[in-house]
Amino acid sequence: DTGYYLKPSDEINNFTEQSGVLYGYGIGIRLETGLGLMGVSYALGKDNDLLDGILNFGLINDF
Repeated sequence: DTGYYLKPSDEINNFTEQSGVLYGYGIGIRLETGLGLMGVSYALGKDNDLLDGILNFGLINDF
């Protein structure tokens, strides 16, 4: 995934504008279950080592 961010300057708090592009990587799987679509994914940020990733679980249910 790729994302752009922009944080505007704030003269009151003496903060200068920041912007940039962030990258992330991952792999995942989704399975249809009786409860709905269940997903598991493993995500890595730009500076993460392989063992520092984040494990995400999700459940999607449509009515």
